[in-house]
Amino acid sequence: MGMRGPAPTPTALRVLEGNPSKRPLNRQEPQPRARAPKCPDHLDDGAKKEWKRLLPILRRMRLVTEADGIALGNLCQAYSTMAQAQVKLNKTGLLYGKEGQPIRASPLLRMTSLCT
Repeated sequence: MGMRGPAPTPTALRVLEGNPSKRPLNRQEPQPRARAPKCPDHLDDGAKKEWKRLLPILRRMRLVTEADGIALGNLCQAYSTMAQAQVKLNKTGLLYGKEGQPIRASPLLRMTSLCT
């Protein structure tokens, strides 16, 4: 059986709010370093370009830590895949069909909905 009730509020947020419940703060909460994660090698060129665009923005906002590399990499790769599919879709059109076959919606339509 899982935990009941709402998820605990992170300690940093409780400190910012002035610890309204006046309960003791969790001093054992993990604190990842506010260091930029390393760009994964497996990203394609479009994803690496998006990584280089997003990382400075997230660092300025102090929203990225060393623990965010996988999630940011996945976001950048999904964006790159969606952009490539959209470029192909723009060239081929929304519908396709071969001689004598009915016209169908392009399977690329599913790829372009990755980021929406």
